[in-house]
Amino acid sequence: MKDVLTPSADGDAEPDRSAEPSLVFSSKRRVPHIRQTESSECGLACIAMLLSYYGHETSLGELRNRFTVSTSGATLASLIEIADANGLTTRPLRLELYELPKLSLPCMVHLHHGHFVVLTAVRGGHVHISDPAAGVKKIKLDEFDELFSGIALEAHPGPAFKKIKSV
Repeated sequence: MKDVLTPSADGDAEPDRSAEPSLVFSSKRRVPHIRQTESSECGLACIAMLLSYYGHETSLGELRNRFTVSTSGATLASLIEIADANGLTTRPLRLELYELPKLSLPCMVHLHHGHFVVLTAVRGGHVHISDPAAGVKKIKLDEFDELFSGIALEAHPGPAFKKIKSV
């Protein structure tokens, strides 16, 4: 990994809860799923998901109106600029599959063929993603390894971040 990751305060990975009863209540926030409407908007949709997760409720349309994305999609650099313009502090990383549990989640990950998704969990030999093109998915780690490009973008509210509730 090119940047140093430190474990989160609550540990490196979430415990595997597959053996527990299915009626488990959690106070954890969920990442709202936002579908892309154009093939080039996956990165923008991921930024919208992260902003909404942290309390700055926004839509893909709002971001599309404020930021231009080329027909070939957004670059990592342009997504960092968009996140920054919305008050998120980002950290781009190059990492190996075994390092995924060290990421601060949710975060964006880059897949081969220029596609971005939001990584929401790594546990029990699976990753959980919110794919703006295909929906919410649970994928085995070995299958995800074939898709993952090795690039992730952590994002957190920075000093300029403002929570906005949609009306």
